Amino acid sequence: MTRGFGYNSVVELDGESFHVQTEPCRRRSEDGDEDGLAIETTIFRGGQVHYTRRVECATDDDAAVRELVRQQHGAVIAELRNGQLAR
Repeated sequence: MTRGFGYNSVVELDGESFHVQTEPCRRRSEDGDEDGLAIETTIFRGGQVHYTRRVECATDDDAAVRELVRQQHGAVIAELRNGQLAR
């Protein structure tokens, strides 16, 4: 799995800064089993989580995961700029 890879961007909207972070991740379930790979994007506003999107990923191929991370990061930023994610 791709480790230590992701995107970080600062988006300025109407005088407010939003920090957008996207990365591949695995989480552990309550019973300790490792869940599948997912792409997770978090938007922070004023140091607090404003929005999170987590999409399960069907592949472990590094090149494919990197492309999915890039696509999701761009899509979330576009939605934020277009007002689709409540501010």
